Amino acid sequence: MNINIASYVVFGLNGSVDREATLAKFSGDLSRYEAEREVESTTIGAAVHALFDRHLGKRIPMPFLTGEVLKVLNAQPENYKVLTEKVAAYVRTSPEFDTAKGKNGGCGRLSDLPAK
Repeated sequence: MNINIASYVVFGLNGSVDREATLAKFSGDLSRYEAEREVESTTIGAAVHALFDRHLGKRIPMPFLTGEVLKVLNAQPENYKVLTEKVAAYVRTSPEFDTAKGKNGGCGRLSDLPAK
């Protein structure tokens, strides 16, 4: 994500940068961004966990996992690619899941997998 600093700069009446107003503007946008990400993560997480609840103790191939979660999220052609990346990033970065490639690979929910 690239930030355009010029879009955040607030100028005072004399034409100089108003640092406090600029920081306040950025802070508000940052708070909204964090809230949106939290909702997004919670929504994706709920769909992923629901899928694993239906397939307890199994490893699920990533294409199947993302496809099933995208159905729950009602993905559309316009947001399909972005949502696919977000679902994959969610399971790959969450400490709740283990992903592996190759035979017997896929993604598994650690709390359901047999101990190694």
